[in-house]
Amino acid sequence: MRRHGSAWVLILFLLVGGLSFFPWPSLGGWVLEQQALAQGTPALRQDGVLVLYPEGHEEEAVWVLEGVLRYREPVFSLLGVPVPETIRVVLAADERELEKDLGTREAPLGAFWKDTIWVLAPSAWPRGPVDRETFLEEGPLVHELAHLALHSRAGEAVPVWLDEGIAQWVDEKVTGFLWLDALPRLEAGEGYTYRQLSRWEVGDLALAYLQSYLLVDAIARTHGGEGLELLLQRLERGYSLEASLKAILGQDYPAFVSGAPWTRPIPLP
Repeated sequence: MRRHGSAWVLILFLLVGGLSFFPWPSLGGWVLEQQALAQGTPALRQDGVLVLYPEGHEEEAVWVLEGVLRYREPVFSLLGVPVPETIRVVLAADERELEKDLGTREAPLGAFWKDTIWVLAPSAWPRGPVDRETFLEEGPLVHELAHLALHSRAGEAVPVWLDEGIAQWVDEKVTGFLWLDALPRLEAGEGYTYRQLSRWEVGDLALAYLQSYLLVDAIARTHGGEGLELLLQRLERGYSLEASLKAILGQDYPAFVSGAPWTRPIPLP
């Protein structure tokens, strides 16, 4: 069942790739891990999952560890990627700490950069503290794990709309969560063209993310439901995104990339 995400989720899906980062994320996961541990940062480690966390947040770090262990297999399986030997997650105590780590003016609930996932502590969420179940079911872990899986398979050449669309598609498949705040505007005919999405010339993030999800969902439904897998295979082999979309969508490709906004509504139960 699809569930509606309220307005606070907007922060979750900030465009991570376009941020100006501080030194920590640019170090790379292994160096970040070594420096953090050398500085005495508390850590939890189990079955290849490492969670670095600030003092006083061990319970929330346990939730993060539990979530990654629960979701990594279904997420990576959906995207046809082997689970990596190590998954690193940094838990930030509050928005200010996460803003400093990421070098952004607004702290997302979750972020992915290179090979590391950042998560805002559930006690510091903008709408107020959330409990374990809410964090595990509506939090950023599946979304960010999907980014990690996608980038480990297709590299850094994935455009933002495809990156975010796939992350939402995976989240919806695994947890049932989907951010639907922009649905009324979409059904009213608002929306971005494929050209705008491909260049990420967007101002309404809720609308852009919903359209990105719909584009990915449309691709996934082609070729007997194997369209997304075929797309990823072609990207792995070095084909361009445009050539791959044309090959997979066939006669639907012209409508897909036309100047009209992509406004197909979601069939809700």
